[in-house]
Amino acid sequence: MSHRRSTVKGSLSFANPTVRAWLFQILAVVAVVGIVGWLFHNTVTNLSNRGITSGFAFLDRGAGFGIVQHLIDYQQGDTYGRVFIVGLLN
Repeated sequence: MSHRRSTVKGSLSFANPTVRAWLFQILAVVAVVGIVGWLFHNTVTNLSNRGITSGFAFLDRGAGFGIVQHLIDYQQGDTYGRVFIVGLLN
């Protein structure tokens, strides 16, 4: 007497390798997104607790240092944004 397991095609069962593969992939993506979200939140919270600002607002401030070799016009009082462009061109 042989025991035959009857399964309905397309049924959701953990014995089905395709279902397990999709489930593990979904769980892995959720875990990665959760970890990245936690790291981002933790970083922003720690920066604000220490009074450190983040962003690109510093690019509008004067750099205050000179660059000896430059392809485009640069003065010591130019902004950090201009310094960045001069550095990229060098």
